[in-house]
Amino acid sequence: MKKYILLVLAFIFLIVSFILSWYSDELLCFLFIFKVLLDILFLILLSIFLIIILKITISKEKKLVNYLTTIVLLISAIIFILPMRFIKAKVEFKLYKNERNEVINMVRNGKIKVDEYGNAKLPDKYRKISTSGEIFIYQNDEEGCVVGFWIFRGLQSGSVELIYSLNGKKNIYENETGHDLTRIEEWDKNWYYVNTDY
Repeated sequence: MKKYILLVLAFIFLIVSFILSWYSDELLCFLFIFKVLLDILFLILLSIFLIIILKITISKEKKLVNYLTTIVLLISAIIFILPMRFIKAKVEFKLYKNERNEVINMVRNGKIKVDEYGNAKLPDKYRKISTSGEIFIYQNDEEGCVVGFWIFRGLQSGSVELIYSLNGKKNIYENETGHDLTRIEEWDKNWYYVNTDY
């Protein structure tokens, strides 16, 4: 059992790496300083652990368990640096498509209350489909409907939204509030992944 301890620790690192990456935006929004410190601590521990296991594997014990441990640690490092926000948004786009369409219908029918700034709190059932539990309604009239679901509500590094636009990209550009759009990618008819500089 003793020889498998490093492999078990490597799998724990893999799980922690996935959790820190998958829930990165939530942690960043609610626990900014804690998230930064946690990332730094994780990277330091991962680096130390990787150096130790590489030394053991290369110089002393060339066992299969040590090679497996090294591979698991390298996968942990790769997961940690993957563009997880984009990957998670893609997965959730498919998972929450029906709920988001229901919300669009509610917006079109005036069943969601909007404040003077265009923000609207989602009913409890739908809070999971937008990171902050709110949506931003850029436009909702006879000429079109443009609604943003938050993927990441920016700090200094910009924001990311999944935007529904009834009339395509044109309406997204027309309804933007003067901020630069750094990326627009069409994911489906009327649905766009949008990065902004705010």
